[in-house]
Amino acid sequence: MDSFDLTLDKTEDQGAFFNPIMSVFLTAGARLILATAETLVKRNNGYVAYCDTDSVFISPNHVKLVQDFFKPLNPYNQDVEMFKVEKDKETNKVLHNVKCIAISAKRYVLYDYIDDSITIYKYSLHGLGHLKGIDGKQVWHDLILIFHHPERKKEILSKYKNKYAISQLAITNYDLLKRFDEINKNRPYPKKIKPYNFATVGTACRVDPDTKEPIIPFLSEIKRLDEIPYMEFLDYKTGKKYPNDNSMEPQFYWKNMESVLEDYITHKESKLEGNSGVLKRRHLTINQNSIRYIGKESNELEQSEIFGVSKNDTIQYVNHQKKIRQIIANLTLEKSLKIGLDRREFYRLKKKLKSNKSIVLGKKTLEKLTTFS
Repeated sequence: MDSFDLTLDKTEDQGAFFNPIMSVFLTAGARLILATAETLVKRNNGYVAYCDTDSVFISPNHVKLVQDFFKPLNPYNQDVEMFKVEKDKETNKVLHNVKCIAISAKRYVLYDYIDDSITIYKYSLHGLGHLKGIDGKQVWHDLILIFHHPERKKEILSKYKNKYAISQLAITNYDLLKRFDEINKNRPYPKKIKPYNFATVGTACRVDPDTKEPIIPFLSEIKRLDEIPYMEFLDYKTGKKYPNDNSMEPQFYWKNMESVLEDYITHKESKLEGNSGVLKRRHLTINQNSIRYIGKESNELEQSEIFGVSKNDTIQYVNHQKKIRQIIANLTLEKSLKIGLDRREFYRLKKKLKSNKSIVLGKKTLEKLTTFS
């Protein structure tokens, strides 16, 4: 139940029906149920292949054990299983004793593989769903083939080398619209890119030699996907136009699907240890001074999916007290003046250091001290 003071440049606004007690217990209750199911299965020599917020994939012969254990928690006046065995929507087949490949959190497929024939029942496109022109079932069909025939990986992925990772994004905020200033400058109004139009965005595969930042191809909405990689574009981060006198041809700045799927296959699961088979839970030794409290949901979900999640997309609440105190302790009057803090501020900081209270600083002061460190 500890707390700490912190100066933030962004806030998380509560909604009209915000209820922290209810939300905490709903989430904790779901985790407790999953953890109980996992423990029950493992104590009876079973395994958990994968689990998510409201589901768990377990060894087939332990399904009845889990269902019976949770029967007393049924809140309804009818006999309803808390854990239902899922059915395939197309065939109505009960998905019991089927195969599962789970690459990492939210990246999985349920299927049968009999006599070189693959039947896919359920799959997730998490991490790929924002890309245009993707046939999810075909992609997973190829990934399953790679899993069963790793020697064919290069051959299977090679058919994607002339396809590119292309996304579409609605222009719903001022920052996105400003990116098109250069394009809009000499266009008549009907031809200008306006709010709520769509933008076409590529996946970065090269770095700007000047800024060392990834070059993200960015242009107005184009219907024909096969033409996009060969057209002029702007870098989303810098606004620089490509191709230019110092650049390569435009297609070399668009990441192809062969590389995307290669990365997708090798994506690691950060919460578990191991690379294959049933993975073990990762246990961490936590240093109290390094804990970060993070607003889990991204502020701009659609943008984050396309451009990647950056530190600006989540609200972080970090206890910087130890670091701030260390910086002030090492600060001399000479260094203080050099970074733009006057004598009064220097002695005020030293006085704060002697107090046991949390040191709360203004944004400008904090920036200057961070520069010093």
